[in-house]
Amino acid sequence: MKKEIIILLACAAVISCKSKSSTTVAGSYVSPIAGMEAFSEGVTLNADGSASSINTATLQYSKWTVVPSGKNELIILSGESIGNGQTIPVSDTFTMVKEPDGKTALQSTGARKLTFTDPARVSEVISEYSTDYCYKNKETADIAELRYKKSGNLIFGSLSYQISGKDKNFGNIKGVIKGDTLTGDYTFFAEGSESVRQVVLLKTGTSWKEGVGEVEVEGNKARFKDISTLRFEGFSMDSTACN
Repeated sequence: MKKEIIILLACAAVISCKSKSSTTVAGSYVSPIAGMEAFSEGVTLNADGSASSINTATLQYSKWTVVPSGKNELIILSGESIGNGQTIPVSDTFTMVKEPDGKTALQSTGARKLTFTDPARVSEVISEYSTDYCYKNKETADIAELRYKKSGNLIFGSLSYQISGKDKNFGNIKGVIKGDTLTGDYTFFAEGSESVRQVVLLKTGTSWKEGVGEVEVEGNKARFKDISTLRFEGFSMDSTACN
């Protein structure tokens, strides 16, 4: 009888520890998005064992479990990878670690690390990333389109040009908005190689007007010699609905 009581108490202790662990681990964990470090992506672990992805449309987590492993605990995230017309089951393993500031983090076997974040911040993280700003010039033979996401005064997005008689020019833009001026680097491929061109846009009402002026080229990078002398008479892109 005494032995049975000890076993029952041990089982109760294991169940209690597992419940406590699950409650402690529950929360939202994020990390900067590669190439768009002002934004975050990650996952929310709910106390009932369900999970939901944060800002990762092609990776949808649905549940999580805790597995003891020596001194640490492993967090197993299960879900689906969606893309290229197919859906594939995924299972990712993370180890619980403590950051120098005391926050809990989930560390993958690779370099990926998701750090615990304030629950009140999650809705802001999602809203910020899901809001796009789109601009396009009026229908002419030549078309310019700008689309970006904004975090504070930083912008990350895409820029494309379709000049009559030429191949479409498409690439990424990263920049900063100060007052009514957007200054950024437009990275694109042309003739099989990567090029970077400085872009300066002036906000007029709900439109961005592109600056033109003398440039200097160094390697694959082209920059304006003097931004203060720019003439804003290039493409004028008006605010439009995002497709």
